[in-house]
Amino acid sequence: MKKLITNIIYKLQRYFKIDFFYLIKGEAWLILGKAINTIVVFTTAWAWANWIDKGIYGNYQYILSLVGIVSIFSLPEMEAAVIQAVARNFEGSFIKGFKTKLKSNNSISTLFSMSESLKKFTLILKKINPNIVI
Repeated sequence: MKKLITNIIYKLQRYFKIDFFYLIKGEAWLILGKAINTIVVFTTAWAWANWIDKGIYGNYQYILSLVGIVSIFSLPEMEAAVIQAVARNFEGSFIKGFKTKLKSNNSISTLFSMSESLKKFTLILKKINPNIVI
């Protein structure tokens, strides 16, 4: 079985002119993980869109868009950068990446606390004057 797979990889290398053994050992696993994640997200969105009520799906999309906007500040590719840096023997890159990610997450928590304060403020205003439009 191993010989059969090796032969297939050699044929693919000649056809595509790519060193697949290097690709398999290197960052291909990161790319594969992202591809699987994309397929799962697409499948989930398709299932929700076809089997769930439109109102519920709209709320789902709204929540996902808010999470997407907030995740801009969370440095989503920091893990891949740290993995690459560690693989290249850059000392201390894990600690630097962790500290940077922690600082970024602190800014997100600040944004959440500000939004919660704004919600409380609007509720107080509505209690004081129920006819106010915000």
